[in-house]
Amino acid sequence: MLRHLVHTNLPEVVFLSETKLSVEEIKRKLVFFKNWSICGVDVRGRSGGLLLAWTKEVKLSILQTSEYGIHTTIENSDDTNCFYTFVYGGPDHRRRQIFLNDLTQLVVSINGPWACIGDWNFITSNKDKKGGNPIEYYRLMHLKSVIDQCGLRDLGYKG
Repeated sequence: MLRHLVHTNLPEVVFLSETKLSVEEIKRKLVFFKNWSICGVDVRGRSGGLLLAWTKEVKLSILQTSEYGIHTTIENSDDTNCFYTFVYGGPDHRRRQIFLNDLTQLVVSINGPWACIGDWNFITSNKDKKGGNPIEYYRLMHLKSVIDQCGLRDLGYKG
């Protein structure tokens, strides 16, 4: 399926989160990425794992990696840079707090346009939650605080 999506849509950058595989396993399974540059983060236990792949036409530089994301800069045709952080928040709320703290420290080093893309595994309102117990108010407020602190905007997503 991924092979079909890549060959049909011809993206220049592909990000996979929660691969549940080591980087080496991903490289073996996704041989159609053989002419792409690849950066990955190994799976931790039975969760996580990230893969970022890009074509040689993209001037992408890796600035930082962690189990929560891959922070990059991409040079535009006019020699300006845009920052992209490809994220996976993970299901464990204690570990997500570490991710949010890391993100607030990261933002001070960004000096240009920035997008955070991926699965945050967060909601900002219990109205967004389907089933289960409601999220504690302080956790919702912490995420909203980080979004504000980092100058981010939730573009919304359903699914």
